[in-house]
Amino acid sequence: MVFVTFTDAELWLLLSFIKPATRHIGFESEGAQATPGSTRLNDQLADALVACEDSGLSEYALELTRDDLLLISY
Repeated sequence: MVFVTFTDAELWLLLSFIKPATRHIGFESEGAQATPGSTRLNDQLADALVACEDSGLSEYALELTRDDLLLISY
């Protein structure tokens, strides 16, 4: 695991792309691939944004796994 610091704007951007893995189950059209997702990372992003808003922070460090990093690079 690695800690990576993101600005609040970067957190919002990531949250717009990182969806819970379960959100797409059953909604794919025939032959379409599901968008990769991570419920854990999505929750971590939401918690970080709440912490930034509540505490007036402009950045926040997330603890990311290798899979998280691969998902972000996707």
